[in-house]
Amino acid sequence: MIMDKIITIAVPTYNMEEYLERCLESLLIEDYSLLMNIEVLVINDGSKDCSLKIAHTYETRFPEVFRVIDKANGNWGSCINRAAKEAQGDYFLILDADDWLNTRELENFIKELKTKKEVDMYVYNCLLHNGKRKEPMFLTKMEVGKSYRISDIKAVWDCSFFIHCIALKTDIIRKIHLTEGISYCDVEISIYMFEYVKSFIIYDRLLYDYVVGRPGQSIEFESYIRNLSAIVKIYRRYSKECSCDKEVLYWQQKAIIPFLQIYYQANLLYKTSSLDFYTFKALHEEIHNDLSLWNGICNQSCLKIPYIKIWSLIPLRFPFRILGLLRNKLKR
Repeated sequence: MIMDKIITIAVPTYNMEEYLERCLESLLIEDYSLLMNIEVLVINDGSKDCSLKIAHTYETRFPEVFRVIDKANGNWGSCINRAAKEAQGDYFLILDADDWLNTRELENFIKELKTKKEVDMYVYNCLLHNGKRKEPMFLTKMEVGKSYRISDIKAVWDCSFFIHCIALKTDIIRKIHLTEGISYCDVEISIYMFEYVKSFIIYDRLLYDYVVGRPGQSIEFESYIRNLSAIVKIYRRYSKECSCDKEVLYWQQKAIIPFLQIYYQANLLYKTSSLDFYTFKALHEEIHNDLSLWNGICNQSCLKIPYIKIWSLIPLRFPFRILGLLRNKLKR
């Protein structure tokens, strides 16, 4: 008997043989009947190591739960698009292959989903692993278990929604369709989901274990500098597709502003190519004309100096490069 899938867990995988077993093992909850409510899609993105072999091992052991999709390399966004197309679960959760879920909390979460509350999104907590430090992603004063409307929470929720802290209705993730072939398109989920997410529930449990600071991770700053063109493409899409609805636009800007601040930081405080900087200056002219977006970006500071705002008035690059070098020296 094939049970209905309450949730699809998508695991985009590229050369993750060192971490994948830990990731997939964390999904094996003890209650067999609850386990059968889970669909795990391991999307192998053209891995050159043993990731595919490891994934097939779990598919063989638990064919009712695990399914391996092997595809040519197309980057993270192509994995999520493929998983969304194949998903059978009511909700969709993204689990990177170098992270894992708290197995006991996953079992509790499945029980929560089985109550069939009609909401577009669940927001759970995430435990950050940064070397020896461990800390929750967020603390909230919002009532746990209560259904909220997105339009009602500005006063109590002052940040964007991190993709590793949310489970979305699967039909919503299908509608977004991520840009393929580029890095950092996860931010597109945070931007465009608000066209469709109208209600959510806070499930304030530490469900997701998120590793930061791993060598080679795409969130390392050097990786941002190498992939500035991806940030440009993501902004270009945003500038064309951002909502005309003020409530939706508010949350879209919450999502993209930190991302654009990284773009300014990379170009002003670090060494980038002349072509990258030329593109940056042209993009800045567009951003500067969007007053609400610009006001959110330019408040970022370095060593308590609002360098983005100052550069917009005095567009000389050299003093800010010195500021970046000074900051890096003080961080050591």
